[in-house]
Amino acid sequence: MKGVAFAGCRGWLHEGASARGVLICPAWGFEELCSRSAMAWLAERLAAAGASVLRFDFRGTADSCDDFEESGRLDAWRADVRAAAAFLREACGATDLTLIGFRTGASLAAELARSLEAERLVLLASVVSGKAFLRELRAFARIARQGGAGGPWTEGVDAGGFELSRENQREIAAIDLSALRERPCQSVLILEQANGALEPFASCLKDLSIEPQIAPFVGYEQMMCDPTASQAPIEALEMVVRWIGETPPRASSPSLPARVGRALEDGAWIEEPLALGAALTAIHTRPKTRSSRCAALFLNAGAIHHVGWARMNVMMARDLAALGVASVRLDGGGIGDSAPFGLRTGLFAPARRAEAALAIDWLCSQGIEEVLVVGGCSGAHHALHLACEDRRVGAVVLINLVCVSFGPTHAMQLRAWQASKSAEMQARGLSAMEEGRTSLATMAAIALPLARRFAKSSFGALKTLSGLAAMGLGKANVFEQKLRELAERDVSVSLFYSEGDAALQELARYMGPGGERLADYPNVEKLIIPDADHNLTPPHAREALARLVERVACERAERLADRAPEEQAQIARAG
Repeated sequence: MKGVAFAGCRGWLHEGASARGVLICPAWGFEELCSRSAMAWLAERLAAAGASVLRFDFRGTADSCDDFEESGRLDAWRADVRAAAAFLREACGATDLTLIGFRTGASLAAELARSLEAERLVLLASVVSGKAFLRELRAFARIARQGGAGGPWTEGVDAGGFELSRENQREIAAIDLSALRERPCQSVLILEQANGALEPFASCLKDLSIEPQIAPFVGYEQMMCDPTASQAPIEALEMVVRWIGETPPRASSPSLPARVGRALEDGAWIEEPLALGAALTAIHTRPKTRSSRCAALFLNAGAIHHVGWARMNVMMARDLAALGVASVRLDGGGIGDSAPFGLRTGLFAPARRAEAALAIDWLCSQGIEEVLVVGGCSGAHHALHLACEDRRVGAVVLINLVCVSFGPTHAMQLRAWQASKSAEMQARGLSAMEEGRTSLATMAAIALPLARRFAKSSFGALKTLSGLAAMGLGKANVFEQKLRELAERDVSVSLFYSEGDAALQELARYMGPGGERLADYPNVEKLIIPDADHNLTPPHAREALARLVERVACERAERLADRAPEEQAQIARAG
């Protein structure tokens, strides 16, 4: 897999050995977070079967640029699909094109298949009606606001921190796949959770002399329950691989030419993909001009991939670059764009810190002297421990730190929570179908309230267990020990909490009511943000975090700049 860039889009190319090209058009927002690793698994599987596969991010999403007019978002995304198809053909010599689309990406793939001369079209849980999709998002937004996480935050629709302006909504409302007037391609495979909403579209295809193959989207619910509990729908994805492979591949394709670009740039930043070790993928953001000797490392929060909830890591990284601070956004193994794709992995395993150390190694090889580590939830757990283990870490920002210590009991509870989320989603889906509510819109409406519950308290199952490691404490206060160690090294510790979050209960167990004993540590600061959920969905919470990260990074950069050369050499030898 290789990171590529084209027309303002970040892409990931999985090279095959034939002239068959497959373009995967992703979902948007929360749905993209849930499906990222599964789509990477599909791409790898197709590449192993001989196809060259391109995954990409639409502009204004994930790792791509934001260079489009807000009133023309959907037109910009259509242009992105065209640019991606052209790139795939040019870079890999693909002469046989298949389009795969998931949710909103499926809608665009269906619209554009004819003009792109695609041979095959695969539609996964497609948004058949834009109006129905918007109703689901508006319901989600209402639930979010009723949940006490602030709001109204925007004049548009804010679904889990991903916003659609009024102009965007008007564009999406116009989506209606049942109104297609031209035959998109020869062969169409449709995987849907339920067929009620699909019937007008299926009839439309038949009127256009296409007999689509329609099958259940087995495992859809388990994939879409939330990013951290998500399971790749292997059975359904294998069906896609078999269906595409029914036609023998054509002649061999050339390998990726060296001239294919990898860097994206806009404003004050330049971004390039990194391959760390055998399986890890990351994005390096650097300033175009001046650069400090301090850099930031963003770790995954749960299994949310490196862009962060509501894309907040991307925005923070690019804002830091404008201040002269480089950064790396890392996906741990099995998360997002890092292999093994589509598998649940140990989110709290100590091996995560070895992965982060590889990123720090790389930053230091580029002249970085000190690293600020930013992590939320499980990422905060690793950031704290990493700061104690690696002297190259000079500062940490810990967002809603849950489980300072993590043991077998916590692991068992986390696995149970992940399984229960998948089972709950599946049970709700079966109940809806038994009651005759069989449309895909109904299924999505089931998914979104569950997504809201995830956004509000990602690891709700750990609430009671967060105190077990703390005040089974007859022997030692692990958190205070770590704070003492970091204070001795003058490592800056910023504790960032959402008001009412379970993480504050754990803080109180370790450090007294309200964390009162934190006052004994001059290197530690605590911020509590009102009207915010665990994932920082409201914009004001993410804005507060961004300003904190910028301040800490700049302070550490200034300290490095003030160090005498002899002190720098002494620190380097000690590290």
